[in-house]
Amino acid sequence: MTEVSRPTVDIELITPEIAKAFLLKNTANRSLRPLAVSEYAAEMKTGGWVLGCDAIGFDCNGTLINGQHRLNALIKSGLSAEFIVARGLPVKSIDALDIGKRRMLHERLTIAGNKLNARQTNICSLLITPWSSNYFVRVKTSIQREMLVAVHKEYKEAIDQASSMVSKINGCELAAAVYLASHASYSEVRDFLNLVTTGVRYDGTTQPGDSAARLYREYRINMRAKNKRGNDMQNFRLAVTAAEKFASKAPVRTLRAYQQNPFFDMEREIFALIASLDK
Repeated sequence: MTEVSRPTVDIELITPEIAKAFLLKNTANRSLRPLAVSEYAAEMKTGGWVLGCDAIGFDCNGTLINGQHRLNALIKSGLSAEFIVARGLPVKSIDALDIGKRRMLHERLTIAGNKLNARQTNICSLLITPWSSNYFVRVKTSIQREMLVAVHKEYKEAIDQASSMVSKINGCELAAAVYLASHASYSEVRDFLNLVTTGVRYDGTTQPGDSAARLYREYRINMRAKNKRGNDMQNFRLAVTAAEKFASKAPVRTLRAYQQNPFFDMEREIFALIASLDK
């Protein structure tokens, strides 16, 4: 009976030069995703990359079947890092890779000991996005995750309250409600979110100062009617503007987003907190 060799597993320090040599054996992998490579390289450069349980894998023919994105990221970063390296895997092992669901951001945070649900994570991602940005911050690196967790800890009560109030609402409006909470009571925040979703306050009434929230709701309805996504920076800036005008209780006829965040004090606090983590 022929003896079948068993796979070997070890922890190895991989340099960019070794990564290049490994990638010469990369003949059976899926297409490379440049964005993933850039994100991994950025995390390596910031010191956030740690040894994980996902191995750099070679089958029994010496073909690289797992790890091409991390190896390319090492080359891009110019740094070295330790990885688990598995050799001698069955050829069919490649069929078992990437079948499972990719972990969502809030799941990664929870596994790391920071219990946040998807809504809370979405709110915090918006709160750390600069007002003038064209796109939301895509939280990918460990430092960005630390920023997100720190913001949640600092504004936990408002974030948790907003995320639990209304079911059918997007992150932009919830983030606006968190800003509003710094200038309004719990019941006023609840009324704002209710106006955005139903057109009336929690008790079923309306007041003259509700016009901004109601105009925002019309915008939201029109976006849906045109089959356009409402969860973008334009939506976010308009939602926060509506929240500030609702807090001022002043009737408005038209709703246009401010050039700067009207809750500038809180925004300044958030970015001061972020800056302190980056030191």
